[in-house]
Amino acid sequence: MLVATAGLAGRGPAATPGIRGGWHFDAAGFALLAIGMIALVSTLHALPTMARAPERFLGLAGVAVIAVTMLFRHERRVHDPLIALDLLKQATFVRAVALGSIAMSCILSLLLFYNLYAQSRAGLRLTPVGAGLSLLPMSGGLLLFAFAAPWLVRRFGVRGTLAVSALLIAGAAALIAAAAVLKLWIPLTIGLFAIGVGLAVPYATAPKLALATLPGSLAGAGSGIINACTFLGGSIGVAAGAVAFAFFGLPGTMAMIVLFALVGAVLCRGLAAEL
Repeated sequence: MLVATAGLAGRGPAATPGIRGGWHFDAAGFALLAIGMIALVSTLHALPTMARAPERFLGLAGVAVIAVTMLFRHERRVHDPLIALDLLKQATFVRAVALGSIAMSCILSLLLFYNLYAQSRAGLRLTPVGAGLSLLPMSGGLLLFAFAAPWLVRRFGVRGTLAVSALLIAGAAALIAAAAVLKLWIPLTIGLFAIGVGLAVPYATAPKLALATLPGSLAGAGSGIINACTFLGGSIGVAAGAVAFAFFGLPGTMAMIVLFALVGAVLCRGLAAEL
C-alpha cells in the first residue's frame, strides 16, 4: 500500500481528456480509506475476543466509524474523488457487489472452518492431506460451473440463475453440517460439490454484472469498489464464522452461510431478469 501511494504521489498530475488541469491523486481520501478499512477489518477480527477485551473492539469500531464518516464527507467535496460515490446510488451495481461479497464470505469461511473441523478430534479426525482431499468435490464444482456460469446466465437469465445458486448454497450448507456431524461421507461429498456449484455462479458472475451496469469511463472506479467490498466480505465471513464456530462448531458456521445465502437470494429479486 505504501509503495503504491509513493508511486502515485511521485507520478504527479496526469492529463485526462476532457478534464481541465488533469487528474490529481486524492491523498486524503486514500489515507482515510486505508485507515477505515484497516480499522474495520481489525474490528471484525476482534469480534471473537469482544467478551474479554471489549475496549479493543469498541476502540477499533470507533476509529472505523470516524474514518468512514470523514471519508464520505471528504469525497463529496473533493474535485477528483478517490471513490465515485454516485456509483453507490445505482441499485443493480450495489446488489451485484453485495452478491459477490457474500460469495467470497461463504467461500473463505467454509474453507477455513471446514478444514479446522475435519482435522479436529471432535470432528472428522482427518490428516491435513485428507482434509484437503475431501474438499476436492467443492473445488471441482466451483471450477466447472465457474466456466459454465456465462452460459447459464444467457440460458436462464441473471435473476433466476443467481437466485437458484443462492438457494443451492443454503441447502448444501445445511447438508454439509448434518453430514459432517453424522460422519456420512456420501452426503458430505454431495453437499461439498453442490456448494461449489452454487458459489461458482455469483463468484464468476457478480463482478461482471456490476461492471456491465457502468459506462466505460467508470470501469476503473467500479473495479476498485468491487475489490474492496469483496475483501471486506471475506473478512466478515471469517470473523463471523469464527464466532459461530467457537460457540456451535461447524454447524454454527454452516448456519451462518445459510443466512448469508438467503440474504443473497433476496438481493437477486431486485436484479433485472436479463443482463
